[in-house]
Amino acid sequence: FVLDFWHAAEHLEEFAKVALTSPEAKADVQTSLGRARLATGKLEDAGSDFAAALATQPGYPPALIGEARRKAAAGDLPGALALVEAALAKDPALTEGWDLKGDIAGAQAQRGDAITSFRKALETKPNDLQAHYKLISLLLQDNKLDEANKQLAAMKKVAPKHPSTLFLQGLLAYHEKNFVAARDAIQLHLKAVP
Repeated sequence: FVLDFWHAAEHLEEFAKVALTSPEAKADVQTSLGRARLATGKLEDAGSDFAAALATQPGYPPALIGEARRKAAAGDLPGALALVEAALAKDPALTEGWDLKGDIAGAQAQRGDAITSFRKALETKPNDLQAHYKLISLLLQDNKLDEANKQLAAMKKVAPKHPSTLFLQGLLAYHEKNFVAARDAIQLHLKAVP
């Protein structure tokens, strides 16, 4: 059962009314509510939810990441990065934190830091397709074809027929001037995407 983002906040409001005794459970619900509001563009409401989660469970890493996303959406990249680093200091295995740190580094044109962060995300969660995609894209932009090939091989182990894998396979073949392989991979990609 999948909640659509536009109704997620409504559904979470119902769950938020449930009496929870554990501070972590309360913080988790508040963080989920904040994420739903963030997804619907309600930045101020999301900020209130993340603040409530952090008041209930100080330093709660998912709430720190949520607030970091809110700050990044508002254009405060340094503030967002400080929160991500605080979350990662508490939970170095927080994949979402490494992903967001990579996104922030990329937005600040710090490609090396972005690459390092996406690699860390993949250390914590090897099947993180977004991290694979972003890492391979950066490697291709830097014309590091050997590294991109190795990373694509790792992505293929996780999701060999995923549309993103097929697209990157075509893009890499194109960079290598193997136009037939590029065309074939892109045709497979187009068949996989309705």
